[in-house]
Amino acid sequence: MYAAANITAEKPQAVLKKDRNPDHFIVCEKNGMMPMKPHFFTNVRGASGSYTGFQMTKRGVSGPDAQEIVADVLGVPFDAISVQGRKDKWALTTQKIAVKGRYKLDRLEELETQGIWLQQLRGTQPGKLLLGGPEMQRMQNFFSIMVHTDAPVPPEVTTFRNVVGQQRFGDSGHEVGRMVIEGDFEQAADRLENSLTRHKLFRVQDDHRLTSLVDALLHEDFGQQLEWEVLQWQSYLWNEVAQTTDRSELHLWSMDPEVQKLYAHLWSPDSVDAEIAEWYLRPREKGRPVWVDVPDHKVVEAEGGYRHEFTLPSGAYATTYLAEMYDYVDDSRPWEHKKEA
Repeated sequence: MYAAANITAEKPQAVLKKDRNPDHFIVCEKNGMMPMKPHFFTNVRGASGSYTGFQMTKRGVSGPDAQEIVADVLGVPFDAISVQGRKDKWALTTQKIAVKGRYKLDRLEELETQGIWLQQLRGTQPGKLLLGGPEMQRMQNFFSIMVHTDAPVPPEVTTFRNVVGQQRFGDSGHEVGRMVIEGDFEQAADRLENSLTRHKLFRVQDDHRLTSLVDALLHEDFGQQLEWEVLQWQSYLWNEVAQTTDRSELHLWSMDPEVQKLYAHLWSPDSVDAEIAEWYLRPREKGRPVWVDVPDHKVVEAEGGYRHEFTLPSGAYATTYLAEMYDYVDDSRPWEHKKEA
């Protein structure tokens, strides 16, 4: 069993992502033992097979927006671009992506103007990358985060409970995933129609001349976003249980009856849509870590504060780790400050 970190009750005040500067929050997926290095030039050749692997660096661009831009420039459908993890918008991030099929090369210069750079990887990519898939479960992320503070360096924290505050799930936005799992597609489409995701739903409806938003919701071109909505609900349930459990890891809610027992006090659906269960709710090999060890944490003095460098497994939250050391505000999430006030 893990114990809570031994830190002082009074945490120093600090600011993350000050002025929404992406260079203050660097995230790089690790390729083996070494993190990928950001590259600020594009090197793309022709397709190397059914799928082609790339290293994508982006600065100040959300994950879904980056996918949309890359798909447009390469002349492929949005759903032809797959990732194994979503990265922050107000950050400088480097990650692996896969592109299905052939693509165009005549507009590559447009990527840099929108804060994106692509490096084609050697060899062939075996298939589509999956959110929460086997590669993601083995993946680690390297972080280099600038923390603005006038205080001395806080005491070291080497272990933390990997949970986030309720505000991270927005104003019941995670409920869309529950509606989808239960097969209540009309209610899910209505909720998305009034959310920040609506433009993606409308685009799929327009592109395929669909008569309803429900048809757009269930269209394959909306598949990655639908997968994300389901994952948000799974993550919400996981987060609720993880706050009090003494387990070292927890599996996300799935069709495994033993896993469902862990969440029965929070949610026990009368029925589950069979196709959604087949697509998104298969039991996973590994659980998400509840307690995370951080053996490689390094603090570097910098102008205005400190840069914290460390590695976390996929599914672990860097901001949660820093919250063990600082009482911080995040300049990229001003609505959270208002809720706390």
